[in-house]
Amino acid sequence: MVDWHPARIAQPSEWELRNGWPVEPIAVIRRLEFGPSREVWFRAVTWAVRGEERRLIGYTRSFERAAAIAWEHHVQSSSRIKHRPDW
Repeated sequence: MVDWHPARIAQPSEWELRNGWPVEPIAVIRRLEFGPSREVWFRAVTWAVRGEERRLIGYTRSFERAAAIAWEHHVQSSSRIKHRPDW
């Protein structure tokens, strides 16, 4: 009998970027394919429970760059919140 399982043909298509566990994700990165040549792109969005509440961070051809721009967005957003004047 062949040692095979359907999981062997599964491809990852979505990742949650987290800064620790069990905190909520910082962002969601999704792998996308476009056109007849099936060009691979990665889309980073802010995390929210409901998809329609997520906000686009950016598109890139590299998973590593998608993670980096999502992290940069998180750091900048956190900095703005912490340094906002109390009026």
